[in-house]
Amino acid sequence: MGRAKQKPSSQSNKKTKPAHFNPDMTNTGFKEKLYRIWANEISLLLTISVISRVIFSFVYTPKKWPPTYMYLEQAKQFVSGDFTGYIGRLTPMYSFFMIATGFNFELLAVLQKVMAVVVTILVFLIIRNISGSKKIAFISALAYTLNPSQWLFESAYLTETVCIFLLATITYMVIRILDESHSARWWKYTILGILSAMLLLTRPQYQFMPLLLLIFTLWPLRKASLIRITICAVSLLLPVAVLLGSWLAFQHKHTGRVSTTIMTGTCLMYHPINFIEYAPDEYSEVKEILQNGIAEYLKRGNSYYGVVEAVIPEIQRTKGMNWAEVDSMYLSMAVATIKAKPLLYLKSVTKATARFFKPAWYSRQFGIRSVMAGDRLSSKIIAVGYSVVHLFLMATFLSFLLLLVVYPPFRRQEFFQDKVLYLYCLIIMTMSVQSILVLGENSRYRICVEPYMYGIAVWCLWRLAEELLERTKIQTSRLSN
Repeated sequence: MGRAKQKPSSQSNKKTKPAHFNPDMTNTGFKEKLYRIWANEISLLLTISVISRVIFSFVYTPKKWPPTYMYLEQAKQFVSGDFTGYIGRLTPMYSFFMIATGFNFELLAVLQKVMAVVVTILVFLIIRNISGSKKIAFISALAYTLNPSQWLFESAYLTETVCIFLLATITYMVIRILDESHSARWWKYTILGILSAMLLLTRPQYQFMPLLLLIFTLWPLRKASLIRITICAVSLLLPVAVLLGSWLAFQHKHTGRVSTTIMTGTCLMYHPINFIEYAPDEYSEVKEILQNGIAEYLKRGNSYYGVVEAVIPEIQRTKGMNWAEVDSMYLSMAVATIKAKPLLYLKSVTKATARFFKPAWYSRQFGIRSVMAGDRLSSKIIAVGYSVVHLFLMATFLSFLLLLVVYPPFRRQEFFQDKVLYLYCLIIMTMSVQSILVLGENSRYRICVEPYMYGIAVWCLWRLAEELLERTKIQTSRLSN
C-alpha cells in the first residue's frame, strides 16, 4: 500500500515572512533593524527635515554675527600665513570649515542645514536605542528638527550647528560602543578621539570631553585584558593629543599662551564684573576703567557684562598691553576678586545656571524680548509658542531625576543604564563649565545638548502617560465589574 497523503498543515500554507518583517526586532540582526527603521520613521524624518528647512530658507536669509567676521579674519590668516595682529581668541575649527567651502557663505549655509538633517536622524537613533521606543524617538527627533530656535542657529554663521553635529556623531558612536561592549574595535576609539578633538577645537567648553569618553567607553572593557584596555585608551587619546597639542603649540608660538583660546580671563571676568568694586587695589586703574565703562554701557541699554570686552581697547592704550596680556591680567584680576567675595561669585554662577535653561532666540531681533517689542505678529506667535513648549520640556527634564527617586513606576531598569548616565554627565558638564566661566548668553551654549534634554523629557512624559492610561484602564475595569 502506498503511503496516505498527508494533509498539509495550516502553518505550511502560510508564507514565511522575511526576517526584516519580524515585528520582534530583538531577534533580527543590525542590518535588518536598520532596513525596517529606514523604511518607516527615518524616511519620514528626512522628508520633514528637508522640507521645513527649504521653506525656512525662503523666509529667512542666513545672518553674519560679529563672531562670524572674527572667524573669517582668522581663516584668511590661516590661508595667507600672515599672522600679523593674530590674537588667538577663537578656536580654529569653524575657520577651517570656512576654508573648506572656499569662503562661500551660501555653500556654508547649505552645509549647516545638511548637518542639521543628519543630526535629526542621529537623535532618532540615539533616543530609540536608549528608550527602546520608535514613537518616543520619532517625537524627540521632531522636537529637534521642527524647533525654530535651531533653525535660527542653523542660519547663523556660528559654531553651534557644527558643534551639535560633532556631538551627535560622538554620542551615537558612544552608544554603539556601549552596545558592542568588549567587542568594539580599536579603530572606533580612534575615530572617537578625532571627533572629540574636533569638538573641543570648535567649542572650548568641551575641554573635558576626552576624559568623559574615556570613562564611559572603557567601562565595558573592565573585564578585558590590560593590553586591550591600553590599546583602546591610546587609540582614543592619541588623536586628541596630536590635534590638540598641535593647536596649543601654534597658540604658544603666536600668542605666548598655551590655551585653546585667549579668552579664559575675559570670559571669567563676566562674573566679577557684577561686584568689581571689591577688586584688589593693585587693579585700581583697570577697575576704574571698567566702572566708567559700565556706566556708559548701561546708558545705551546694553548688558553690563558686555563692558568686559568693550573696554579692552582702552585698557590696551592705557596699559600698553596686547590682547593676550589683557586676558592674562583679566584672569588674575577675576580670580583675586572671586577670592575676596566667593559668595557673590556663587550667586553669579547660580544665575548663569538658571539662564542655561532659558529659551534661546538668535534672530535678527536678537532675543525674545526684542521680538515681542516688534510689530510682526507671526514672529511673536512663533516665539511665544516655542518658549512655552521649551520651558515645559525643560521643567520635565529637571523633574526626571526626582521622579526616579520618588515615583515608584519610574524605578525601572530601563532608566538606570549607562547610556542615560552618559547623557546626563554630558549635559551637566556642558552646563557646569559654561556657568562657572561665563555669565551671559548661557542659553545659547545649551543648544548643543538640547536635543538630548528634549529626548529625555519626551521619554519621561510618554512613560507618565502610559502609567496614567494603565491606571485608568484598571479603574474602569473595576467599576465595570
